[in-house]
Amino acid sequence: MPASILTVPRFPRFISAARALALLLCGAMPGAGAGAPPPEFSARDGLPNARAKALAGGEVRVAFLGGSITAANGWRVHTLEILRGAFPKAAFTEIYAAVSGTGSNYGAARLRRDVLRHKPDLLFVEFAVNDGGQRAGAIIAQMEGIVRQTWAASPGADICFVYTVSAGMFERIKAGEHPPSSAAMEKVAAHYGIPSVQFGVEVARRDAAGTLVFHAPASVKAGADGNDAQGRLIFTRDKTHPTDAGHRVYAFTLKRALPALLQTGAAGPHDLPAPLAADNWQRAQLVTIPDSAATGAAATAGDATTATAAAAAGTTTAAATATTAAGTTTAAAGTSSAAVHAAAAWRKLAPRDTVAAEAGSMAPPIWVALTPGAAAEFRFKGTRIGIIGLKGADNGQFRCFIDGRPAATSTLFDSYSTPGRHPLKPWFFPDALPDAGHTVRIELLAEKIDKAAIMKKAGINIADPTPDAVTSAGAGAYAYDGHMLYLCGFLIVGDPLSAPILTGPAPTH
Repeated sequence: MPASILTVPRFPRFISAARALALLLCGAMPGAGAGAPPPEFSARDGLPNARAKALAGGEVRVAFLGGSITAANGWRVHTLEILRGAFPKAAFTEIYAAVSGTGSNYGAARLRRDVLRHKPDLLFVEFAVNDGGQRAGAIIAQMEGIVRQTWAASPGADICFVYTVSAGMFERIKAGEHPPSSAAMEKVAAHYGIPSVQFGVEVARRDAAGTLVFHAPASVKAGADGNDAQGRLIFTRDKTHPTDAGHRVYAFTLKRALPALLQTGAAGPHDLPAPLAADNWQRAQLVTIPDSAATGAAATAGDATTATAAAAAGTTTAAATATTAAGTTTAAAGTSSAAVHAAAAWRKLAPRDTVAAEAGSMAPPIWVALTPGAAAEFRFKGTRIGIIGLKGADNGQFRCFIDGRPAATSTLFDSYSTPGRHPLKPWFFPDALPDAGHTVRIELLAEKIDKAAIMKKAGINIADPTPDAVTSAGAGAYAYDGHMLYLCGFLIVGDPLSAPILTGPAPTH
């Protein structure tokens, strides 16, 4: 590859070739002492398949699985530019799979739908910041699920973990440690020989040199180069998301690491060793709501077969034909009273609906529960259950029933649920379940949320409603007065036993 594009760092002459190679492959720099940042990268088994395919001059499909830092037109875009410059004869195709505000739990569940069905050759995984509040054991299980799903479906795909950084994590890096989330991910990377890159190391180097300031508010002006009046690069405005200049620092780090990653290892299929965690998320998947769900038809074993096959294929509606496979026609079910109640309580949003547009292109089909008592029911065999929906100012609260018993009461509403925004948000029941068959019911409750108290903690006063906000009830509705549930599907670690169905509240007499 052209040295002008990807240049291997030079080492002092007195270091032996073997020592230089060892330092290169672990991302260390000579002279690093106690308290120095963690290694900038670890090559491990490298990215030999991606390199071989790129040198062959064909199509190379590069997937980017992550959160909002990956969603930005920053390091992701720069990485593609670097690869295209390094391998001009190859055709690099991007598989965009970034969902803001989500971590490796949702990443593992949506992997088949958003990444694997597109058959990636190279997968970058970025969840260090959004996994910051999770237990190490959970992170390991979820990240391992991503690895095992990928190599079970595409043994020739190479994987690279990249670790972004927020303000709290940055202090750990300056102290010479991996932050807890990336430390957990490193255990998975080491077990499977996956290369990793710690983006925060270069940020820490520049901070120590006085050429970068980690955070500056919007009131501090920056020049066209992203630097403040003292000539220091402003890395972030909100302590998490890099500025354009900050993203270039991330890209610089990856560009420096790529030669070692690409030149390490022998091309060939990746073997799956014994799992690191017995509760890993290899069986994680997203089961979306089929168009037939609101017919009120009971799901059967025939539904489960169709749902499982569709989910494995990565279709956007995991059980779209389940009722047909079960021998139940929509027309016949549509005449039932259950179908009438379900149709009145639920509405599927059209792709051009304003709320659907706010959810973004990565959102599965969206259903909205309009009436308290509206519910979604689903049967599966497995150990974990959750939902994926949209958060917004018009959210209500819901109750999760597992095997007929109330298990949890929650909401997708949070202090970021402001009018005019409806991003995707996952919710998981916090406890593991026995690996057996379960029936789950998610029901919209009538009880209201104290939204004013939640927003007050974020410094937002909602005493004056927002009359021009658009919600699922239509334009002109007071945004915070809404009391709805946006539902895209169920998140499981296991296998579906039925297609989801939607029901309405029981009629009162």
